[in-house]
Amino acid sequence: MSCEFPSAADMRNRKKISVEILDEICAIKRAILLADEACNLETCVDGTMMTTAGSEISEAYYKVWKGLEDDRTKELQMNEIISCFEDSGYTITRVTNCDTGDTFKWCIVW
Repeated sequence: MSCEFPSAADMRNRKKISVEILDEICAIKRAILLADEACNLETCVDGTMMTTAGSEISEAYYKVWKGLEDDRTKELQMNEIISCFEDSGYTITRVTNCDTGDTFKWCIVW
């Protein structure tokens, strides 16, 4: 008897397209375009769902990034965002937001 069931990779891919990821990617793309218009070759982004200072959600993403909490979904979402930009030739990193100490900023260089 054959067991038809999605593979682990298929299940992870189902999580890739989400409003949260699309919103984050759009915010980063907008910041890149604005920085480019100002003749800059880098930008840092905060104020998004994953990076807003004082947000419990953003603090949770920060804790996952730093390895303080385990949340596979958040980890995969952040990795998907990183892959999206790295696949297009950008360098994207997360840096601790020095103003909060418990959230991060996306920093992108091109």
